[in-house]
Amino acid sequence: MNAHLSPDTIAGYFSDTLSDADQLVVEEHVAGCDVCALDAQEVFAADTVVDRWTARAHGMASRQAVLVKALDVVGQRVTAASVRARLAVWADSIAE
Repeated sequence: MNAHLSPDTIAGYFSDTLSDADQLVVEEHVAGCDVCALDAQEVFAADTVVDRWTARAHGMASRQAVLVKALDVVGQRVTAASVRARLAVWADSIAE
């Protein structure tokens, strides 16, 4: 292959959307092309950052939902209106 790999091809390699034959072509090309090897490293690094950010954001959203639900459950069991009000304020601040 004389031409460099397209960004879509490199991204497809890392997202496993290429056929086995095309993945082999990418691997062989990158092994012999410094330009595409650097491009592949950059795509891999960016993909890793996005994966970590997505996992962290998902974890935070899940944790927030659990905390809001817990505060709601506790608020339903508490008899003091001032405590229920404080729990509701905390739940609202977490949900934002």
